[in-house]
Amino acid sequence: MRSISIRTLATGVGLAAMLGVVPATAASAATTHHRHAPTHLTLSVKSAQSKKHTVSLRCDPARGSHPHATDACDALARAHGKISKLPPREQFAACPMIYQPVTAKATGLWRGHTVSYKRTFPNECTLLQATGSVFDLTH
Repeated sequence: MRSISIRTLATGVGLAAMLGVVPATAASAATTHHRHAPTHLTLSVKSAQSKKHTVSLRCDPARGSHPHATDACDALARAHGKISKLPPREQFAACPMIYQPVTAKATGLWRGHTVSYKRTFPNECTLLQATGSVFDLTH
């Protein structure tokens, strides 16, 4: 019978960890935990011309007072919860060059990770172009 030293075994385990090889049960547990981590966001849009609109958004499954919760959750999932990484909305060819600033704000949790986002856009069109359904709070 061939014996393996503790040092050889430890080196192999360390090498496997460095290469990202993990047991299937650990990988699936991490994935399961990630999918079920809480998502609860408070989203608001405020402009000088209108009062502040605030909605709640929960994902996995999509729900809350957000009028487009499913689309917003899908968009956030594609951007890994990073609002600044949302793909631009394609249906807006060009926005008018009218300066009517609008501020978008998001706070809460995305799959267990803290979200704190605030940005002022030149107008509502540029806001919707940049963030799509996430800050489209109209019915």
